[in-house]
Amino acid sequence: MSSNARNTVTVKNVRDIVDAVQSAGTDATSLTAARRVTGNVHQLDLSSMNAVVEYPARDMTITVEAGMTLKTLTCLLRSEGQQLPVDVADPEMTVGAFVASDPAGPRQYGYGTLRDYLIGIEAVDGLGRVFHAGGRVVKNVAGYDLCRLMVGSRGSLGILSQLTFKLKPVPEQFVIQQWQFAAELDVAASLDSLNKSAARPVVIDLDSPNGSTWSLNVGVEGPPNVCEWQIGQLACDMSNPTSTEVCAPDTTAAITYCGSGARRHLEAETVAVINSLPSQVPHVCRIVNEQGLSATCHAGNGVIAVQSNDSKPLPDHAVDQIESLLKDYGGHLRITKSDAVSRRRAGVFSAGLVAALDPHQVFV
Repeated sequence: MSSNARNTVTVKNVRDIVDAVQSAGTDATSLTAARRVTGNVHQLDLSSMNAVVEYPARDMTITVEAGMTLKTLTCLLRSEGQQLPVDVADPEMTVGAFVASDPAGPRQYGYGTLRDYLIGIEAVDGLGRVFHAGGRVVKNVAGYDLCRLMVGSRGSLGILSQLTFKLKPVPEQFVIQQWQFAAELDVAASLDSLNKSAARPVVIDLDSPNGSTWSLNVGVEGPPNVCEWQIGQLACDMSNPTSTEVCAPDTTAAITYCGSGARRHLEAETVAVINSLPSQVPHVCRIVNEQGLSATCHAGNGVIAVQSNDSKPLPDHAVDQIESLLKDYGGHLRITKSDAVSRRRAGVFSAGLVAALDPHQVFV
């Protein structure tokens, strides 16, 4: 373990992480593995912890150290015709940061989130204790499911050192078709039809950049003849589209599209992220457009990123309208600007977890 004047602590193994956490607790300093650090906080650099621990490709699982980049992981899996089917916003992000941030992406509709693929972890809590959860085989379900708790925890519960994922095969073909609409009612009717469709899309995105036109981007995958049949079926499911065109004609273009969609959740222009019922997405999108902002909507699972080119926040009356739509079923709106107060309230359960795993509040 080593450090420098910029308060960066370089670690090479889990023992170094334990030492760094215990030192932070003794010195009453704060510690984080995040890439962007402000204030007097010690930053853990896990880039040296980038090894493959175990990769039994025939079992469709892989265990890697948390400092491996997503680009390295993706290339390794591609060599075996496999994938971790979660959209990558930044290929240089480490696997540990990816799990801690749990970004959303277009394929979340068809494949689920990281919580569905993370099956084992090794981590260090705020007292410097190494703990494990899950395992390296898919059917291991013993003990508390701490894996799911660590996904999206933003580093508040511990520093991840090793992660085990279950994998999926790379599809033969992945294409995205776009349909345009002139009316919100037609969009809502089409989304309702997609829920009953014989096709099995993995992407359902809604885009309305100016509030007067609407676009549904729907992705399917499989053998070419299956993709062709699904596109034809989807065309029958759409309600009064004004036009249609190919959005991404092949797997490479479709993956690029998905990465771009995931990246919008991390961009500086994103001022809010909303989790809504899919049926409410067109209404939320309209409210956002009325404020002169734009929305990236993963309509299949109700995740919406709100963008503003001039960092204009959502006005209070728009927030009130959106929260009114969300309150009946537990959806939430999260303001992403650092100087704004999050509108997602921390529950008693979350506070109890932090108290148990980081009682001295070492992690930020």
